[in-house]
Amino acid sequence: MRKTAKWMAVLLAFGAMAAGCASGGGTAAPAGGEAEKTLRIAYNIWVGSAGAYVADAKGYFEESGVDVELLQFANPTEAAQAVVAGQADAAITTLDTLVMLKGKEAADNPLQMIHAIDVSNGADGIVAGGDIKQLADLKGKQVAVTLGAVNHFLLSHALQSAGLTDADVELVNMAPELTGSTFMSGQVDAAVTWEPFLTEAQQNGGTLLYSTADAPGLVVDVLMTTQNAVEQYGAQFKSVVEAIDRGVAEFEAGDADADAAVAEVIGSKPEEVKDIAYGLELYTSEKAKKMMVDDAAATEAMIGVMSDFFLAQELIDEAVDPTTVMNPALFE
Repeated sequence: MRKTAKWMAVLLAFGAMAAGCASGGGTAAPAGGEAEKTLRIAYNIWVGSAGAYVADAKGYFEESGVDVELLQFANPTEAAQAVVAGQADAAITTLDTLVMLKGKEAADNPLQMIHAIDVSNGADGIVAGGDIKQLADLKGKQVAVTLGAVNHFLLSHALQSAGLTDADVELVNMAPELTGSTFMSGQVDAAVTWEPFLTEAQQNGGTLLYSTADAPGLVVDVLMTTQNAVEQYGAQFKSVVEAIDRGVAEFEAGDADADAAVAEVIGSKPEEVKDIAYGLELYTSEKAKKMMVDDAAATEAMIGVMSDFFLAQELIDEAVDPTTVMNPALFE
């Protein structure tokens, strides 16, 4: 089993990211066909990546014929930025993060989604304290969020459903991995966060105002890489997906070793991981193919919504063409 590498999280400068992407994301292969190499996959601690954690712990990547090094970052944005900067060959990140970073890609080596990892159906949400019992009560309140990140996207979507906008609340910007703990310490009125903070907050008297159970398909985790990497290491990426599929199957079957492997990464007890993952649908290659091929039009429509959000926030300079985001090569 290859030991998972744990990096200290650093915020990468966009200038360095653009240079890395232009150079091929660090995936240049020697002439003469696909090269065997260690695939560096960036990730952040998140129960939705259970399949990858199990595959790493049990040696399934090696058994599938591929050498994988998992690189830990603090959040989905930093994991994705590592690909753009050439510090990783692929990343498990959120689809909206990929959409936002499309504006930083090299024209001849675009960033692409090649696999779907999971979809959140309740594992991300908005929690509040005190007398805040519904979304309308957030007006004028402090909400911990990460401007331009997936939790901001979820918040804006939720506020819109209640007839509110960002201007109606006081946004407290911070790193996404800090929103839950900041709320739990009583420093803000509400926060947009994920499990296990959602459950912990409710157990301590907090109220769940809104979650991805109210907006299925809004938050999706994907495997992102560059077009050059797909062309050069496509067979190896297929092996990665095969190993993750195997890990997902064992985790969902209740394998004790699989639970232990996931618990070790996310910092929980083995008997707790299933409860933490309750609001997630883990994707196998079969489900990913349906999302990226059979239901491509619906997925592209959601990508368009994400692009519109980032344009409105002035985080991208022009709309992202939804047809350029997904690369279904692994399923052909």
